Amino acid sequence: MRVDPFNPFVRKNLAEALYITGQRNEAEYELARALEFEPNYVPGYLTIARWKNEQDNSEQGQQYLQKAIAVVTKYKDFKTNEPYEALLLGRPTGEPK
Repeated sequence: MRVDPFNPFVRKNLAEALYITGQRNEAEYELARALEFEPNYVPGYLTIARWKNEQDNSEQGQQYLQKAIAVVTKYKDFKTNEPYEALLLGRPTGEPK
């Protein structure tokens, strides 16, 4: 994180580690930061949606799922040029160009 504190992938990995160790508030904070830095980060929305559903907060889980769907819909015709773009949009990295 010191090298690139704005990298959403690193923040999501940190958030997942925090969540697994029971530090849910810290995990949600880190994932929220990742989404703040990169609002098109589909896997981030899907992860927090799953967490909210696990916490019996299906209403918030559905809101995050809808955000992920909105990003996917917005960029459905976008042809990625870099693996980074495909990862942000939650697409397989072997996607045809």
